[in-house]
Amino acid sequence: MKHGPVHGIPPTRAARYARINATTLIAVAILLGAILLSVFAFSGGRSPVMASGAESTARVSPAEAIETILDAVQKRVRGGDQAQAAVVLEEATRTYPDQQPLRLALAECYVALNRPAEAYEQYVAALSIGPRDAATEFAAGTMARICMKFELATEHYAAAQSADMANPTYALYLAQMQRRMNQIEEAKVSLLRVVKLQPDNAIAWGTLADIALNENKLDIATQHIARARELEPRVGTWRLIEARILKRQSKPEQALLVLNGLSETERIELFNVRLIAECNAMLGDQDAAVAAVVKAADGNPMNADLAFEAATWLHRAKDIERARQYAIRARTLGNDHAEDLLAQIER
Repeated sequence: MKHGPVHGIPPTRAARYARINATTLIAVAILLGAILLSVFAFSGGRSPVMASGAESTARVSPAEAIETILDAVQKRVRGGDQAQAAVVLEEATRTYPDQQPLRLALAECYVALNRPAEAYEQYVAALSIGPRDAATEFAAGTMARICMKFELATEHYAAAQSADMANPTYALYLAQMQRRMNQIEEAKVSLLRVVKLQPDNAIAWGTLADIALNENKLDIATQHIARARELEPRVGTWRLIEARILKRQSKPEQALLVLNGLSETERIELFNVRLIAECNAMLGDQDAAVAAVVKAADGNPMNADLAFEAATWLHRAKDIERARQYAIRARTLGNDHAEDLLAQIER
């Protein structure tokens, strides 16, 4: 089960949460599709196709003209021609700048075309026209987030939540942005609202656990991560958080048992293999620690950071020649710290 980005979660899960891709954009398009379709419904079954939104409307009212434009746009969207639909709507918004349905339809086209900055501008314009509904605030927040405008995203998500206090999704996304903005207490309040509205939301429980771990509240963290793992036992991120808690509690052997459940792909990711190596080192098994990191580096030979990690652990183990080899690989692949490590090795 995949989810959106959560600030502070380890990189394995962060990749699923933090990187905005076509899947995220499609999800937003689906969310807004209901808005656009509801507008299209007012066309009354008419299907005149206009060449553009600027076509003469002398014989029809503005409301009828807008319905006709949206009908033409709908035909293009259904035909998969989002770019041409956007052209029609761009001209239409110049002719009718104060029509929210046109702004929302254009924003949706921009989302589908992977043009988030322009989509955000249209959502803001739609909100300024009104009404300021929760779904539009949420969509604007998501576009702001994609554009790295985190403060604006937080404001839009807060507005979405205020407009619809019963929707756990709005509270969850607000919590994510609050945490990114280092508003930790506010994030905890939002996350607790999520689990109250949706007790089976594993992301909220897992994020609460991660926050508690960072605050060194290990008993609370243990309770929260147990709930997340109960809900999503196969998700590697929850295993990682539980292992980090156990490591913090000086229980490296138990942590390794938890980490054994990671997939082979997850086990060679930098953050994960570092945790595995650290737990082995805590148990006094330096050879196992080094072997885990070297295996990860060999399994992904084009990863500069893994090569550097292997060089670091080999250097600690006094395996100088192998440490040099991995450090050279890391430098060749562009790791910023490899040169300094090589200098230490050559001393």
